[in-house]
Amino acid sequence: MKLIIYTDLHLGSSYEIQTDLTFGENVFYLGDIVDINHCKKKFVNQYVELASNIQKRAKRNYIRGNHEMNIDRKCQEYFNGSVLQYFQIYKKVYLAHGDYGLLWPEWKSNRFSSQKLGANVFLRMASYLIEKIRQIRPYKISKVSLSRIYNEMIKREIDIIILGHAHPKKKIDMVYQGKRIIILPRGKNVIEL
Repeated sequence: MKLIIYTDLHLGSSYEIQTDLTFGENVFYLGDIVDINHCKKKFVNQYVELASNIQKRAKRNYIRGNHEMNIDRKCQEYFNGSVLQYFQIYKKVYLAHGDYGLLWPEWKSNRFSSQKLGANVFLRMASYLIEKIRQIRPYKISKVSLSRIYNEMIKREIDIIILGHAHPKKKIDMVYQGKRIIILPRGKNVIEL
């Protein structure tokens, strides 16, 4: 089965990725599609509304990432309250953004999601430079993160998990202790399972 997965576009940030969005049964949004933390403060309402419109069109195929979690503080009605962390798309295949308790420990995710909405010019510049540095050096998943992911896969009886969040230059597709872990690069990704 072919899946189209959008992740980490960070629309509104100084390092956004523009792409045409599609919608359908096999199209998924894995978070950080819109960046409420790093958009210009004067455009926060517009980006909250954009995130709402994308989620409405994607229906249940949308997971918020760490740059969208604090939308609840601004406009909870846009996301109908609940925060999805995982999609189960087949019996033992899951999709997740990858931050909360997986690539990041829960305390870091909680701290990040309590950030202020919107960013000043200095924070926007700093986030742009951090993203450029991330693209220069290759992403390497830590043993601690692998262990967290593996433990979650065991707990939920998952064989394959597909994640965003990490911003690797290219797709990481690995097997760890018999479990397949796929970490997607930013943008639109097409995957055959």
